[in-house]
Amino acid sequence: MKKNYTITFTFEDENGIIYPKATEIIAAKNEKKAKEKLEKTYNDCDITEIHNIKKEPTIGLIVIRAQGFHNGHVALANMAFRECDIVIIAMGSTQESRTINNPWSPKERRTMWEMVFGKSGKHSKLKIVELRDIGSVSKIAWASHVFGKIEGLNLPKPTHYYAGSKHDASWFDSMNEEFGKDTLQIRILDRLTKSICMSGTEIRKSILDNSNEWKKYVPPVLVEYMESTFPQELKLYTDIDPVKAKQLFEDRLIK
Repeated sequence: MKKNYTITFTFEDENGIIYPKATEIIAAKNEKKAKEKLEKTYNDCDITEIHNIKKEPTIGLIVIRAQGFHNGHVALANMAFRECDIVIIAMGSTQESRTINNPWSPKERRTMWEMVFGKSGKHSKLKIVELRDIGSVSKIAWASHVFGKIEGLNLPKPTHYYAGSKHDASWFDSMNEEFGKDTLQIRILDRLTKSICMSGTEIRKSILDNSNEWKKYVPPVLVEYMESTFPQELKLYTDIDPVKAKQLFEDRLIK
């Protein structure tokens, strides 16, 4: 995994002009690779001295609804926690709750994250951000909206995006297309095929069917809480295709 290094150095260009305190941010796997990349970037110049090289904090971002929260979400978040200094969980669709597709409220979902990973906040590695949908079909517009929300809360700018699928990743890879390579490093862990787990849709369907099947696919600490906070008035599930949901689940069991 690449990390960002800030390098302060002196170089002389091809016209003999000396730049005594130039600064570059280089994405590389380690300090040695960062120096090599710097030298390659300035191959037409003479780098006379490297004054300082500093590894910048890694800021992981996950944008996720978690309706409902399952072990695939835990695996993705654990990956971010292992690799990053700060992990920002941006909860999507917070304008909606008590519906078939979004039964749990933002407060309840925040509680779930904290029950699994500990308290969030100023002195915690975990930061939680609430995102409302903007109805955008533009990938760069959505990514910019998310980054703007994070900046507005005075949180550090993400350096790495953690995605649960290639499709999810494509929404934020647009930052690299718009602003240049390594603007945001993408990490993908397919949370539905790398381990056997239910999707959020399947979990909601299982709860509505009064089945206990879903309980095997969520963190044990959340089972009672998810069950008690699920809106019991949601008796119909016309927005969920039961045949398709069942087939998706069985296909993964076969794999």
